[in-house]
Formats: sequence, C-alpha cells, structure tokens
Amino acid sequence: MTTRFQLLLDGSKYADVAAMHAIQLANRYDAKIVPTEVIDTRWFNTPNAIENAKIILKQSLERIDIVASDMGVVIEDARTVIANPTKDILKETNSIKPSVLITGVKGNTAPGLGFNGFAGKLLNLTKCNVLLVRDWMANNGKYNNILVSTNSIGDVSNFAAGFAEKYNASLTACHCVDMEQSMSEERIVYLPEAGSSRNGDRPMLGERVKTSPTLLHRMKQRSIERGYAVANSVADVAREHGVEATAMVRTGKTFSEIPKLTAEQPFDLMIMEQKHRNAISRLIQGTPAEQLARLVPCSVFAVKKTV
Repeated sequence: MTTRFQLLLDGSKYADVAAMHAIQLANRYDAKIVPTEVIDTRWFNTPNAIENAKIILKQSLERIDIVASDMGVVIEDARTVIANPTKDILKETNSIKPSVLITGVKGNTAPGLGFNGFAGKLLNLTKCNVLLVRDWMANNGKYNNILVSTNSIGDVSNFAAGFAEKYNASLTACHCVDMEQSMSEERIVYLPEAGSSRNGDRPMLGERVKTSPTLLHRMKQRSIERGYAVANSVADVAREHGVEATAMVRTGKTFSEIPKLTAEQPFDLMIMEQKHRNAISRLIQGTPAEQLARLVPCSVFAVKKTV
C-alpha cells in the first residue's frame, strides 16, 4: 500500500520550508508527496489575482520537484483548492487519504500566536497525523533534538522512537506533574482513622482535615515518581531503538512547562498524541493539542495513528 503525505502550498515562505521537511520525511518513510495548492479567495479575490497565484504556485512546485527528484521522492500531480481553505482542503484530504498532512505555520513570537488561518482547524478536524512546520526552522527538515510530551492519554513511545531513529536524533521524554491538581492541603477522613464520636481526639468519618506537611511531601514525591515512570517508559523504548534518550519531569501545568522547556532548550520538533474529541467540544474549546502547539516555538507532530 502506497504511503502518501499531503503537502499544503500557498506560495508563502512558510510553505517552502514545510516542503523541505516533507521531502525529508517522505525520503525516510518511502512515501509519495501529494501537493495541494491553496488559493484563498479572501485574499486572491479577482480573476487576475487568482491567475497570478497559480503562476507563483507553479514556480514553487517546480523548485520543490527538483529537490524531491534529487532525493528520490515522487511528487504526484498537484490538487488545487480555490475557495474556502479549510472545507476544501479537508475534501482533498479525504480523497488522498494521507498518513500525514504537512503545512507551514508562522513562527511563534507570543502566546496564542503562530498559526496561519486554517492550520489550527486542520489540526483539530483531520483524522490523519499532522506536521506543523515553523517558518524559522531553517534546518532543511532535519530534526536533531526531539521532545516528546508524555501527558497525553495515548502512547506515542513506539512512534516517537522510530521517528527519532530515522532522523538519528536525540529524544527527551517530558512528563509534567501539576502539584495543584494532584495534591490538596485538605483531605477527607476515611475509615479506620475516623473516631466514633466528636468527644474523642480522632476526626469524624467524612470530616475535612488539614493534610500534614509530611503527607504532602510524600504525595509530592509519589507524583514525581509516577511522572518519571511515565517519561522513562517512553525513553526506554527509544533506547531500545538505539536512540539517545533522556527522561525528565517538570512540576507545573503542561501548557506552562512545555513551552518553557522548548524556550530553554533547542528542540527542533515536539511529538505529542492527539486524542479524539467530539465536534462540539472541538468547536467551543479547540483541543489540548492545538492549545499546546500554539505555545511552543518549534515544529509540532500531532500523532493520531501510526505512519
């Protein structure tokens, strides 16, 4: 069965960088690239503007085809989307049935920024994996330092390990422990520590009492130990693939700690699992994957199924 990657092209520098990443990825996974030329009629809103956009896209595709040919990667006939980007891209995605949808996105300079007009929607709505390539990643699509966020529900260890192995990259598995969520300064009294009456020194069943500092410390240590166990489970799989891997735990919320970590260390790519959410939830809240992807400065690979 032929593996296909769908590459979105809109004539921008972001798309040109994404194309280099797509070619490198296709070369490693023995996949074909199906370009999808996107002409957004909100910006190209006259016949002349649309024709000029087609010329720019044709020139861009010719450059990409030369690079791909040199690496032995096949570029299939391009599809063209003219109208509503998200809706019509999804139609082409359903037709192509790619393993990965690849698009360039603007570099992240502030929280909440860093996406083009439809990347977030595609991340939420597509059933295939999605690679979001940051425009400043001028590394020709070669990933050297990969971060795996292990706070998602699914297990991406085998995929991440195989991916890092193909790129000869190092891997860091990070699990975030939210102390505010996992520990409470108050607790409810259960049997057998409950007393039989309020006249005694022991608290009543169901009563809320202060958690002792000793118990809080033990709870913190257990949470950190569980976090290391999760991170190490991912790192161990990578090591089995011959990948240099590190496990770490950060204390704090994922949406705060992962962006801090990616700012502190030069990660090229973050890999995370994206679980399915119903349409209403996606419409109102987006998805955790989208929220996190918006906050990190590196490229993002959202795993929904095995390539």
